[in-house]
Amino acid sequence: MQSNRPDAAAAELRVALADDPRNVESLVNLALLQRAAGRVADARSLLRRALQIDPRSADRITTWPSWRTNRAIRRRPSSTTGRS
Repeated sequence: MQSNRPDAAAAELRVALADDPRNVESLVNLALLQRAAGRVADARSLLRRALQIDPRSADRITTWPSWRTNRAIRRRPSSTTGRS
């Protein structure tokens, strides 16, 4: 992935997601790029998709410093966790 070229990295991640739309790692990485670019709503949407595919991905997402303070991302639907 193109770490010093966010647009190129995002394009690579979109190609990966076209091949495998359930690739949680690609969804999360694209979300990070979207957030860095100021597209927070897009980033949240991608993270929600990742959580729907693999609820355990929330543990990885919330350990990243850039996401730690965002409680909206930490929330899991009660149907996923079994809690209300």
